[in-house]
Amino acid sequence: MLKRRFRTILTARLLLEYREHLLFLQQTPRNGGGFTLPGGKVEGEEFAKEALVREAFEEVGVIVLPKHLKLVHITHRKVDSIVEVIFFFHCQHVWAGEPSVKEPEKFQNVVWLPLDEPPEKLTSVLTHALDAWKTGKIFSQFPKSRKKSEAKSSPSVTLNEVQLKKKLEINTIPIIGLNDIKLIKKVAKKVEKPLEKKLDTKIDTKIDTKELKKIDKKIDKKEVKTDEKKVTKKSIKKV
Repeated sequence: MLKRRFRTILTARLLLEYREHLLFLQQTPRNGGGFTLPGGKVEGEEFAKEALVREAFEEVGVIVLPKHLKLVHITHRKVDSIVEVIFFFHCQHVWAGEPSVKEPEKFQNVVWLPLDEPPEKLTSVLTHALDAWKTGKIFSQFPKSRKKSEAKSSPSVTLNEVQLKKKLEINTIPIIGLNDIKLIKKVAKKVEKPLEKKLDTKIDTKIDTKELKKIDKKIDKKEVKTDEKKVTKKSIKKV
């Protein structure tokens, strides 16, 4: 059984407070028109605070220093095969610059809203995180509980695909049947991409279709029983 693979994303968000108001960005209608907090993904070479300093300047033109960013909450989020860890940093009264829209293709406005009156069109995960922060929680998970369908074991690919993957990874295949030959021929016509999506792995092996045609002829003439046919290194050539 192949284990389900997850992709992890680190995100940093800014809680910029001034006189009990928080700064929000409003997205353009093309991007949904909702509200969000300044911030974004943490790049590979960055730490979370460094990423937030960069994002704050790029999005709203505000200069904040890492020493003025206080970690107040972390949300662990799961969406399908994506795992996101969101760091929320609080900065109060200490920054430089007048907040304004710096990426008009993404956002249309910046607004200061009271702490106890967040915008209605705020994503559910940010609403959840803000509620948790206000109650003094340092950590939360979203959604709060896994769905029954998600709680079950991770889905696996079909048996034939698992068998084929094993066959392509070794030099000698002990036994091959008619169903296996059809499956291999399908892969030979559309090399790599369709199978990569199912197996989530790269396959550097190509099938010698001429050899398969020979096998088909032998099957048609009933000269060889397919369930006893052995395929060696000559049958599958690595490129």
